[in-house]
Amino acid sequence: MYSQDILATLSMLNHLSNNDLEEILNDDGRFEEIDNDIKQHKILEATKQVECQLDGESESLENLDIDDIEKLRKKRLQEMKKVH
Repeated sequence: MYSQDILATLSMLNHLSNNDLEEILNDDGRFEEIDNDIKQHKILEATKQVECQLDGESESLENLDIDDIEKLRKKRLQEMKKVH
């Protein structure tokens, strides 16, 4: 199975002709440009994943009631006592 990086790269290069691909391989500047585009795409995807995770955690926190918050506070106090 292909890794996500390879699939992302293939999807970015899939529309290019053989001549375009050959030009990229023979032009270091163009190759670096494509490499940077791929890295930016990977960073964007990772950022989206983190944003979704944070949104979910934020929503969970928003749905806490006073009893839940008190339970969390007590649990953290117990954990802090164990550390010290």
